[in-house]
Amino acid sequence: VLLTNPLRTLIMPSFSFNQSQYSYGLMLGICKRNGGYIRAKTDFVFGLNPTLTCDGDGKSDGAQAWFTGQSRKSRWALTGGYLRKIIDPLYAYVGGGYGSRVLAWEMFSDGGYDWARVTSNSFTGYEVELGLIYRPGIIAFSAGVQTNQFKYYEANVGIGVMF
Repeated sequence: VLLTNPLRTLIMPSFSFNQSQYSYGLMLGICKRNGGYIRAKTDFVFGLNPTLTCDGDGKSDGAQAWFTGQSRKSRWALTGGYLRKIIDPLYAYVGGGYGSRVLAWEMFSDGGYDWARVTSNSFTGYEVELGLIYRPGIIAFSAGVQTNQFKYYEANVGIGVMF
């Protein structure tokens, strides 16, 4: 019996980036002609939850704040969705989930220093992603794009196995 469309399992470490931030993840999936996947990614910066806020112009509560020039970023996302074999060896995926991107600037406040969330560059909410997977053999390559609330965008690339 010749299997023309066997069940495939995908295990793919991934790397995500935009012009100022990187994160790392793992994509797991199964597919014959149709299937599904899940992806988790993070930049391994946990616990960044500033109590102060400012806008992208550096104003906090309407007044110009004094910043030290230091910044911290945090990124995580959990997504899942539909994986489809288009034509051997090309697959497409589209999915959604939930995630967060935080940018914080260190500022002088009340005689000390504290972190302020930059509200114009920090987003928490739904994630949407889509991309392609090319599997010329057991090795698979992926490229795609992901967004948080259509306000923060990043590219996803990966290399893994699909057997």
